[in-house]
Amino acid sequence: MGSATFTTGPNTSQLWFGALNGPAVIANLDWTLLLPGTDIAIGGPENLNVGFAASVFSMGFDFVEPSRTNVLGFGFVESSFTVSLYQDAVAVDAFSFSRPNDVAAFVGVWSDTAFNRAVIREVVPVGGNPDNWAENEFFGQFYTGNTALPRAPVSEPGTLLLIGAGVAALACRRRYRA
Repeated sequence: MGSATFTTGPNTSQLWFGALNGPAVIANLDWTLLLPGTDIAIGGPENLNVGFAASVFSMGFDFVEPSRTNVLGFGFVESSFTVSLYQDAVAVDAFSFSRPNDVAAFVGVWSDTAFNRAVIREVVPVGGNPDNWAENEFFGQFYTGNTALPRAPVSEPGTLLLIGAGVAALACRRRYRA
């Protein structure tokens, strides 16, 4: 689709783009009304591989985590995900995410190292069976960017607070001794 290639990951059985291909059991033949435009639905665990035609520095996508049984009878499982970024076979970065239920959310990353594929994996809950999940999360529009993350050093607020507290403690100690 466009400059991205989507394939399924381990234990997934099917990959659908667009809308439900069958009877109109979901309004407008849409997998979820919470995401505008084309939806991506996956059979089994939501394990998705995304390859990009050219290297990118940022990637994001719209996402929905349903919290109730939908009209097709599929239930839900509270899910979290890992996303691993690669430049060919070399790992560039990784992060995890989970999103609130029943809300269209955005998931994105911006890296200082280029990558040309993303591997998205649904984390199996304790006691879960990844081969027998009849539940759904839905992906929407994917976005990419080709501008590198600036490498300028940024002071962390926590570090500044610790430095400030240390200086204040030394000043108080010095004043106390005088």
